[in-house]
Amino acid sequence: MPPAGAGSRQGTTPTASSGAGDGRYRAASITKTLVATVVLQLAEESRLELSDTVDS
Repeated sequence: MPPAGAGSRQGTTPTASSGAGDGRYRAASITKTLVATVVLQLAEESRLELSDTVDS
């Protein structure tokens, strides 16, 4: 039996072969966590407020 986290969740690990064959792969939902982390860090540094809006 493989250790926990060692491929026990079949189909959830992105690989280069799952893309278009050019080395790209899907980032899936990990980007939501990364964006949330950066936003909270910027708010802690007073570089933005959590209530700010996104304007172009």
